[in-house]
Formats: sequence, C-alpha cells, structure tokens
Amino acid sequence: MANGVFHTRYGIEINLHRKDLANPDREHLLEEITQPVGRRARDLLQCLEDRNGGECQCALDGKTPWMFVRRQRRSGQLVWEAAHLPLTHVATSQESDKHKAMRERIARTATRHGLDVQTEARSEDGRVVTDVLVTGAGARVGWEAQYSPITANTVRRRSARARARARGIAPLWVTGDATSQLIDSAPWTPRPYTHCGAMPGGSEPRASYWHACRPWDLRGVPRP
Repeated sequence: MANGVFHTRYGIEINLHRKDLANPDREHLLEEITQPVGRRARDLLQCLEDRNGGECQCALDGKTPWMFVRRQRRSGQLVWEAAHLPLTHVATSQESDKHKAMRERIARTATRHGLDVQTEARSEDGRVVTDVLVTGAGARVGWEAQYSPITANTVRRRSARARARARGIAPLWVTGDATSQLIDSAPWTPRPYTHCGAMPGGSEPRASYWHACRPWDLRGVPRP
C-alpha cells in the first residue's frame, strides 16, 4: 500500500494523507482519481517508486506500476491508500496488428539489406525476448515494437537487462504514440526507415543518434 501516487496526465505528485492531496488548486482531484478504473485511463496513476526510477517490489513481483485508490481502515480510521493494478492488460487487436506489422517490416528490411535477423530471439537464460534481433558487422540491435502502455522505468529496466543478459544488445524501441513514456527513456524511433549516419565505432548509441536509424546502417556504411 502507498500514500502517494503520480498523476501521469497532470505531471503532479499526490499525497493521499493530506486533505488537499498536496494540490490545493485542483478542487475535483479526489473525485477524479477514485473513480473506477474502467471509467478512466488505466495508466492515469503511477507508483512513485517506479516513477522515480526505483525498484518497486510490487512491480517486480508481477504487478503493474499503475495504481488505483481505495478506502482502507487503519487504526480505526478510514484513509485513502493506493495499490497496484494486476497485470490484466491484454493487447487490443489493433495493438497486436500494429506490433506484428512493425516486427515483420523491420525483419524484412534488415534481411533485404543483408543483415542477420532473428524474430522473438531469446537470450541464453530465456529471460530476455527481443522482438527482432538484427546483427551486422558493427553491432547487435534489439528492436522492440511498443504499442501498449509502458512506463519509463520499465523501459530502462528492460533495456539494461537486454544489455546485461543478452551479450550487449543495443536496444532500439519503436512507437507510434507521441505521448509514450518510452520516448527519450531509451534509444527510440517513431519509424525504422528514415536515414541516419553510420554508427561510430565502439561508441554507445545515444537516443539522439539512434532516432530514426535504418537497421542496415549497422554495417557502418552510410546509405542515401
């Protein structure tokens, strides 16, 4: 249980133990955050620990970093507390179709330009699954197509795990959502087919560098 949450739409922290929720200028905030989850965005409220880059144990134990608010009795008093939502999000048919189409497009483009391609590639310990693993002479890039809600901390954690467990795979996320929290949390691109220069030898790719990077540039040969 938690006494605070982060409001992802307003960009504010909410203290549930304060009468004004630490936001005195938002008169109807309590009414908004206590409505049933089915009537508001599932990712409206986020765990503060996860938001601040910490290791939230509830999220690591299989729950989401998204929260809901409910009344609980503590020491004979009713108080507001936040709890984690379970992992019940199932990708919509539209999300699934977009994910599949993007994965196939990345694989097809990389293959056409002579790169080694693996889809749904697993690390040796089986704990990391990469949508499309593209290998060239200069690097290995793990493309991740993301169309369902995800937190910035989850993106950073999965990216770090890919590097550590999958022999130095450089992650590259793809999203069509301009509001996605993965943006600038890790290397990302809104589309995998706009040109960028060749990857500098031995350097760690930055988000600004990988933005809109073609997979065939991994060979170190700039293409028009």
